[in-house]
Amino acid sequence: MRSAIVAVIAFLVAVPVGGQTPPPGGSPVFHGVLEVLRTPGTIDRATGAAVLRLRRWRLQLVPTQDGVPGSNGIFPDRERVLITIGAGGQNDLYLPPGSLVAHRRGKVFTYRAPRGTLRGIRTIRITQVQKDPTTGLGSVYRVNATLVGVILTDLLYRTRPDCISLAIIVGDDDGFSGVQFVEPNLNGRQIAIARSCTSPWPWLGQ
Repeated sequence: MRSAIVAVIAFLVAVPVGGQTPPPGGSPVFHGVLEVLRTPGTIDRATGAAVLRLRRWRLQLVPTQDGVPGSNGIFPDRERVLITIGAGGQNDLYLPPGSLVAHRRGKVFTYRAPRGTLRGIRTIRITQVQKDPTTGLGSVYRVNATLVGVILTDLLYRTRPDCISLAIIVGDDDGFSGVQFVEPNLNGRQIAIARSCTSPWPWLGQ
C-alpha cells in the first residue's frame, strides 16, 4: 500500500550546522516530494550490511508557485546522483556526474555498477513520468534502485530507531522522507522498508 510523505515545498539554500555533514557535491537547493513504497531487503546479522530494492518510488520536483521559482529540472546523465540513508554520511551512496546513461530521448536514465560491487548503488533507473506544462521540463520521476552494502547496524539493537532518514538527490534537487523498517523475524535475514515516517530533514532549516 502506498504511503506518501509531503515535504515542505521550498526554494532555499540549506547551510549545514549542528554537525550534519553536507552530502558529496553539496547540500541540495530544491526540496521536493518523495513517495515511499514498501521495499524488500536482507541484512547480514553479523555485520549489519543490508541490500535494499527500491521499486517504483516517485520523486516530485518543486514546481514554480505564486511567482517563486521552482526546480530547474534534473539531468541524471550530467549531474551527481546520491541516495543517502541515516545521518553522518555513513550511507552516502554516490555516483558522480556522467555515471548514468540517457535513453529514449532523455526520458530514461540508467546505471549498472561493475560486477562484484559490494557497496553502493548496484543499479538505478530514473524514468520521467510527468512534465511541468509551464516549463516543459520533467516534474515527476519514477526511481528503481538496488542498493548494496548499506550499513544498518542500528537495526541489530533493542534500542533501534523508529525512523531513519532517506533522501534521493539528483544535482541540486532532492526528495526526502523518514522510513520505517520492519523485520518479520528478529533473528532472520529478511527486512523491509514498510512505510514513511516523520524524521528531521538533514539540510532544511539549518
